[in-house]
Amino acid sequence: MRGYSAHEAVTSDVKMYFKMVVVALFLGLLAQMAILASVAWRSYSRRFEYPLVAGGVFRLPPAALGKYYLPAFRLFGRENKVLIPSELKPFFPDRFTVPQTEYIRTMDRYFGGDIRGFTRDLSRGFGWSLFAYCLSGAYILFFLYAAGWMTDAKYLRGATKVPLARLQQILLTVVRQEGGAGHLRICGLPFPRDLETKHILIMGTTGTGKSVLFNQIISQIRTRGRAGGPREKMVVYDVKGEFLSKHFDPAADRIFYPFDARSLRWSFFNEIRTGPDFEIISKIIFQAAKETRADPFWNNAAKDVFVAGLRFLRQEGATTNGDIWSFFSLGLEDIIRHLKTLPIEDRGALKHIESKGSGPAASVISTLTEKIGFFRYLVGMDGEFSFRDYIRQPGGGNLFLLNIKNYAETFRPLMTFAFDVMIRETLSLPDTNKQENRRIWFCIDEIGSLDQISVLFDLLTVGRSKGGCMVVANQDLGKIEDVYGRPNKMTFYNNFNTGFFLRLNDPDTAEFLSRSIGEREIIKRMEGRQLSPKDYGDRKTITDQDKIEKLMLPSEFMHIPDFRAIVKFSAYGVSEVEIPREFYEVRGEHFKDIS
Repeated sequence: MRGYSAHEAVTSDVKMYFKMVVVALFLGLLAQMAILASVAWRSYSRRFEYPLVAGGVFRLPPAALGKYYLPAFRLFGRENKVLIPSELKPFFPDRFTVPQTEYIRTMDRYFGGDIRGFTRDLSRGFGWSLFAYCLSGAYILFFLYAAGWMTDAKYLRGATKVPLARLQQILLTVVRQEGGAGHLRICGLPFPRDLETKHILIMGTTGTGKSVLFNQIISQIRTRGRAGGPREKMVVYDVKGEFLSKHFDPAADRIFYPFDARSLRWSFFNEIRTGPDFEIISKIIFQAAKETRADPFWNNAAKDVFVAGLRFLRQEGATTNGDIWSFFSLGLEDIIRHLKTLPIEDRGALKHIESKGSGPAASVISTLTEKIGFFRYLVGMDGEFSFRDYIRQPGGGNLFLLNIKNYAETFRPLMTFAFDVMIRETLSLPDTNKQENRRIWFCIDEIGSLDQISVLFDLLTVGRSKGGCMVVANQDLGKIEDVYGRPNKMTFYNNFNTGFFLRLNDPDTAEFLSRSIGEREIIKRMEGRQLSPKDYGDRKTITDQDKIEKLMLPSEFMHIPDFRAIVKFSAYGVSEVEIPREFYEVRGEHFKDIS
């Protein structure tokens, strides 16, 4: 049955193409006849007109000329005869019909010159008329070409993929309207300045080109910052040392990482300026882990004790990192004794630990010690640097926050703290303007390796007026959900107006992106075929169906080739781009051990 169906399908298509050829030839024939008719009429109009002695003009009738070209033949031994038109009676006296050959001789005798000229014109016209069959070829070629642009689906509304060339033209127009120079180019696309403060999200699994793209963006920001004046700076979070080794400028940039010999010197108390800072800054460190968010008591209690301890140290003038670590390394009894010297309004934390032998008190101290464990490695690293001052003051170069994987868990709270403080300070700046054109870039690779940055969404939503820009890279949205919670995953994603999505390995993220990019309504062309053993029974039908479908299937995100990405510009559409294979040479050490 399948063999029969295949045979009938092929023969049916052959028949349809044959019909198309027949129609094309018929059109060519019609065009040829029209050309010959035009040539004949023009030639006839110039000839076969003779003045009469009595006045007037004699014109040979077209019918009489047509009879001249009738072939002479014999039927049953008799030659075919021609009926003499009334206009030609003088040339055939007393004759109503004459044999064809006699008619031709008579016409040649009286009109031979004109007839020969007319015949030459017809011969030339026939030669030219053969070009009419080019119409047949054009007819066939047109429908073969039309098969290419007659898609199986017609877009109606909804999400749509923009051709890369079209997207490039749109962005170029926007860039020209903005004026000025120094626009970034990402994957060959001009990047409007207006989109910089609407943030960039990069997602892709290992080996797809994610780091290559991240490097290219960092390089352009760094280059422009050098030429654009003191109001552009960049904070880079680097978990491998890759970006530091390729983009760090020892003459202008800074490194913060306690285990790196090049690290700047910093003291925790440099970030505390007012009374409320004790609470605000300490809260950053004591973010509740995902598994304890439902019961934040222990983190809150540990934070209260930490704040009270900081107030005591400030009261005593002991404000080094070593002082902090030493104080909270004391026994519970000693901590209680010191905190009791505080003013009565600052002793609230004692209620958590006064029952020195109790389990709750021990749990509070245990939680506190775990959260501030990084202070052990800050002893002796005191200096004048302040993250808050770095954001607020002009210049200062770029800042690289290094967090090598070997010690990432130890310094995770510290790095989260640094970002939180700097983002808070960015949000406290006065609004920027076109003349100042301030840009403070937060470039975070593997953001899921940090704890929850409490003011992250504030920067994403209202940081635009402050010049705050985020470039975030992560393998998928799973870690984002782990850190920020499932309800905030959509909020996180929606606040990045530009997204570069490379190949993903996480089905949930692929499904999420498929839904977020959206659906489209199309008219889907469906073909049907009815086959019959008899030719007249064959039938091919084409119907249109209104259909709603996803613009991108989840599986498409999971099969993107290396160095290819789906790019989404919220205001300008979705397209597919190629990541340039531009690699940067290593300029320095990725990590310089203090030993």
